[in-house]
Amino acid sequence: MLRSATRADLSLLDQGISLGIGYGFHAVVELARLGELLLHSVYEPGSLRIEGGRAAFTLRNPPLRMGAFSAVRVLWDGTEIPAGQVTVVPDGLPPRPSAEVDRDRPLTIPVGARCEFLLHPTAGDSHRHRIRLELQSIAIPPKVWFEFSDVLLPGPAP
Repeated sequence: MLRSATRADLSLLDQGISLGIGYGFHAVVELARLGELLLHSVYEPGSLRIEGGRAAFTLRNPPLRMGAFSAVRVLWDGTEIPAGQVTVVPDGLPPRPSAEVDRDRPLTIPVGARCEFLLHPTAGDSHRHRIRLELQSIAIPPKVWFEFSDVLLPGPAP
C-alpha cells in the first residue's frame, strides 16, 4: 500500500502530465516557476535554526492568505510534532501554543507580518529536513498547507 504522501506526489505528477499534454509543457514550467516564487515569498530561507534543543523557522505572510485558523499541525521529516510542543509567535502578538488554538480561540496571522514557529523539544542534526505546516482554516478552503526543506543551522534565526 502506498503512503498518502507518495499517492499525492503521483497524483501531482499525473496532473502535471495531463496539463502538459493539454496545454503544452511550457504551462507546466510556468506553474513550477510560480510555485518556486511562492515558496521564496512565504518561507524565509535560512531561518530553520536550532538553539538549546528548540528548533525554529520563520514564515513571511504575504497577502496571499489571511484569516483565522482553528488548528496548527507541524510535521518534521514526516513525523507529527505534538501540539503541546509547537508555539506560534506572530510579529507584534503574544506567543500562542498550538495546543491552545481552536475554533473558539483561533490563531490570526496578520497579512504582511513575519511569524516564527518554535518547535520544542526537537531532536535534529544539521542535515536537510522537510517541514510541513498545516493550518486548519475556519473559512474555505478548510486546510492551508505549506511544505519546505532546508538545512538546520545552529543559533538564533537571522
